[in-house]
Amino acid sequence: MFNLIHADLYSLRKSNAVRIAFCITCLTAAAMVIISYFMAKGSISSEISGNASALCDPMVMSMVGSLIAGIFICGDFQNKTIHDAIAGGCGRSTVLISKAISYFIVIAVMLLPYAIATVIAFATGSEFMPYLYTAFFDILANASGMDLTAEVFLKITAISVTLMIVYAAQLSICVLFSFLLKRPTLVVALGIGSIMLITMVMGLGDDFEIIESILSLTPFAMNYPTISMEAAAGDLIKAISSSLGFILLILGVTYAGFRKAEIK
Repeated sequence: MFNLIHADLYSLRKSNAVRIAFCITCLTAAAMVIISYFMAKGSISSEISGNASALCDPMVMSMVGSLIAGIFICGDFQNKTIHDAIAGGCGRSTVLISKAISYFIVIAVMLLPYAIATVIAFATGSEFMPYLYTAFFDILANASGMDLTAEVFLKITAISVTLMIVYAAQLSICVLFSFLLKRPTLVVALGIGSIMLITMVMGLGDDFEIIESILSLTPFAMNYPTISMEAAAGDLIKAISSSLGFILLILGVTYAGFRKAEIK
């Protein structure tokens, strides 16, 4: 399995698509911080917040994550890499887990620019306008007026790592689509569409308690992508636990379908 993961990560490092995706997240992270700064200064009207929300991590990660799943996993079906691994004696569960781990590592790397941009902006002590309710904007808002001490840095790091796991869990549905459908276009469309649909359903949580109860057991819980600096260690652990449980569930369903699929 480790050899498969090493080969996948090497391939991903050399992928132009992944490099472009990383550049996009770097640019959107920087743009998010800059727009928030100038909004607070009054140089940019808050009326553009609707359009600027497309630069924030929830939207960017859903698009980039779906795209990478389509290119990386579906691509390995098309170029017979997965077929060769199975023919070479690797079990289907080993192939699935190695692909999933490699994919989740890339998702974490894609979120890294947002974490770095947030820490740098926080360290400046400048004022920022949180035009969207997200975890990184809560850090930028710095409602408590904290300085960047070692303790605060560790808290921001803990939140960032938690978000990486939450996003990996949300995007695990793209792993399912990739192994079952094997078509990049469908995976990208269904990945983005599914996350947008679930996000819309999340908005009904306040009106329907059963929806809120179900979502609270998944990485799509209302408060996970918006974890604040006030969150306790228990809140982070709960978010991580539910996310890891969701990943195991999705990988289990994926394996059940992949085990029966014919590999030509």
